[in-house]
Amino acid sequence: MKKVAVSGGEPIELCAAPNAWGGSWGTDGTILFATDEGRRPTKVSENGGVPQPILIIGKGAFTRPDILPGGKAAIVSNPLLGVGVLSLETGEFRLLVADAGGGRYMPGHLVFARPGLLLAAPFDLERLALTGPETVVLEAVRTELEGVAPEPQAVFSRDGTLVYAQGGAPRNFTRPVWVDRQGKVQPLDMPARSYRTLSLSPDGRMLALIIADPRNDVWVQDLERGALTQRTFGAEPEVVTWTPDGKRIAFGSRRYGKRAFSVPRDGSSQPDPFVFGSFSPDGELVATVQGDPSTGLDLFVQPVKGTQTQQPFLRTRFTEAGPKFSPDGRWIAYGSDESGQYEIYVRPYPGPGSKWQISNDGGVHVIWSRDGKELFYRNGQKWMSVAVNLAPEFTAAMPRLLFEGPYLLVGSQSYDVSPDGQRFVVLEPVEAQIAPVTHLNIVLNWFADVKRRVGSASVQTRR
Repeated sequence: MKKVAVSGGEPIELCAAPNAWGGSWGTDGTILFATDEGRRPTKVSENGGVPQPILIIGKGAFTRPDILPGGKAAIVSNPLLGVGVLSLETGEFRLLVADAGGGRYMPGHLVFARPGLLLAAPFDLERLALTGPETVVLEAVRTELEGVAPEPQAVFSRDGTLVYAQGGAPRNFTRPVWVDRQGKVQPLDMPARSYRTLSLSPDGRMLALIIADPRNDVWVQDLERGALTQRTFGAEPEVVTWTPDGKRIAFGSRRYGKRAFSVPRDGSSQPDPFVFGSFSPDGELVATVQGDPSTGLDLFVQPVKGTQTQQPFLRTRFTEAGPKFSPDGRWIAYGSDESGQYEIYVRPYPGPGSKWQISNDGGVHVIWSRDGKELFYRNGQKWMSVAVNLAPEFTAAMPRLLFEGPYLLVGSQSYDVSPDGQRFVVLEPVEAQIAPVTHLNIVLNWFADVKRRVGSASVQTRR
C-alpha cells in the first residue's frame, strides 16, 4: 500500500497489502483495508508501520470497507451475502441489506447498489441499524457483479459530489467451447448465457455448469445429445464437481449456510447433504479449503463418509486454495500466494515432505491429467502444461505454453480437461449486452437529492 499527494510527487510506501480488496481512510488517520481477498481486515496508520489484523467472528470475505464516523465500525460488502456493518472492536458482522454491494455511508443514510441501481435507506449511526425502507436514488448506474454483490462504478465525496459511470448491469454472456492444445476452437453448440464455474464428468460425456439465470443453479449439458437440463432450483451454488464414479454432482451452496450437497447425475432425486472438494481417486476423501480469521484460507482433508472430522493438511499465514488430489492419491497440487503472487505447488499426501513449485510466473486453477503425467494451470490468458513423474519420486519439468485466449476467469475452476488430455472446455466471452463507458457523470450537491428522495418515499410509506 502506498500514498501519494494529490498535488503530485513520489509515492510513499506504507505497508504490505497482499491481494487487498479495497480500503478506507478514516478521519483519525487510520487506514482500513481488506487483505487476502477480503478475508483478513487489517488497519495501519496513515504514516505507515506494522499492519494490525482485525479478527472477525465467523467466516467470509469483506470488501470495499468504509470506516464510519467514530472509527469503531465500518460498512463492508460481503460478496456472498450483501452489505453489513463490521465492528472493529469485537469483529462481529451484522447483515443490513441482502444481495447488495458497494455499501457507503453518507450522513444519516446507507447507500448501496443493486444491479444498475443506487439505493439509500435511513441509517442510525448510534444503533448501527437501518431505520426506514430502501429507496432507489439513481438509475442506470454501471455495476459489475462480485459474487452476488453488485459493485457500482460510482463514488461520492464527503461533501456530496457524486461521480459515476452510466450503463446498467452487463450480463457477461459467455458460451462454452472446446480448445485443443494448439488453440484451435470448436463450438459446443450451447446458447450464450451467464455461465459460471464448470466441471466435466469423469467419462467426458457430461458437463456440469453453474448458470446465473438470474440466480445460480446447477445445470448439466449432455455433450453427445446436446441437451441442457437444470439439476437444482434455487440452490445458489458457488462451486461444482463430479464424484469419481460419475454418478453424482457435488456442489457448495451459499443458500444453506455454505454447506455442501449433491444431486444424482440423472436428477432423479432432490439434493442431499454431502461434502465438497477434490476427491481422492477412490472417492473416500476430499481435499478442501477452510477460512480462518488469523491464517486466511487453509487446506484440509476429510472423509466422505463417517463422523471423523477434517484434518489440517496445510496451514500457513499465506492463502492456500484449489487443492487437487493426484490420480494415484499420493500428492496434492494447490495454489498459494506465499511468493507475493499465486503460484502452483505440489506436496506429498499425507506428508510429511518437501514442496515443489510448479509454475514460475503466476498460476491458478490447477488440474491433473487423468494419467498423472501432466499438470495444467492457467496464467492469465495463457494455458500452461508441466510434465511430471509421480514415481519412484516426484519430478517436474519446466512449464510450457499450450495456447492463449481471452477466455473467462470465473470461480474456482474456469476450465476443464477432456479425459485424453487433448482438449479444454473454456468459456468464450460474448459481446456484452451493454454500451461501453465513454464518459463519467458528475452530480454536485447529490446528498440533498438523496435526502429528498428517501424522505418522499418515507412519507408515501406512512400513508
